[in-house]
Amino acid sequence: MYAELNCVAAVQKVFDEMRGSDVISWNTLILALAQNNLKDQAWELFGKMRESKIKPNPYTIISILAVCEDESYLNVGRSIHGYLIKHSIEMNLSLNTALTDMYMNCCDEETAINLFEGCPSRDLISWNALIASYIKNNQAHKAVLLFNRMILELEPNSVTIINLLSACTHLANLPQGQCLHAYIIRRDSSLGFNISLANAFITMYARCGSMKNAEKIFKSLPRRDIISWNVMIACYGAHGLGYDAMLAFSADVRRWFQAKWSLVGGQTTENVAQGEGFRKASGN
Repeated sequence: MYAELNCVAAVQKVFDEMRGSDVISWNTLILALAQNNLKDQAWELFGKMRESKIKPNPYTIISILAVCEDESYLNVGRSIHGYLIKHSIEMNLSLNTALTDMYMNCCDEETAINLFEGCPSRDLISWNALIASYIKNNQAHKAVLLFNRMILELEPNSVTIINLLSACTHLANLPQGQCLHAYIIRRDSSLGFNISLANAFITMYARCGSMKNAEKIFKSLPRRDIISWNVMIACYGAHGLGYDAMLAFSADVRRWFQAKWSLVGGQTTENVAQGEGFRKASGN
């Protein structure tokens, strides 16, 4: 529970007070430290675990790999990989994916691809992770090529599509984005309504120069979140459509007040949203 709330000190306290720490408690603390950017402490704790009688398992390795976020940690990542081979730790799909992701983060694409291609059974998480890594490393064209391979084996999910839309945005590849949109429409019921997916399409269309399609999706949404509004406002501004941005912003503010309060200072949110409350408060 504390780890999920990022309360590292509390996790550490519970861990220190435990009479007999098991592999799960070690893994939990290592992951909590790594995820809170306390990399040196996580690495030190991994060392202490190896000195204890508790044998690391695949999830220990996955947890400690979280410290390897960039090229400066490549040697650390390689030493972790070497450790699991030396100690015959079982290589499962999750561990293979974590190692692949680590090598991509550390800019060793060759080793990452060898691990990915050498995996006998890849799942959607494996494909999505590598696609996301390509986008993160500014290799959007490779992400698109990998997606084209993936759909020959597996059905993509909303995470896959969102990643690919990000690639289309980076490449300003409107035709590819439109193909993804057509693909979603054909599959309709299998993906269902997803606000994150809709926001990704709005972003892609707007940044690829098709504000008309971005507006069409935005207006068709049965519900909108703050990201939907922010994306449209930002895109109107980027396209020099200041008036449209102001209209969207006004609607956003009005919607926000209506959702938060029924009365503000004795006035209805309708009046506040229209500016009446602000004028009276300022004496104008």
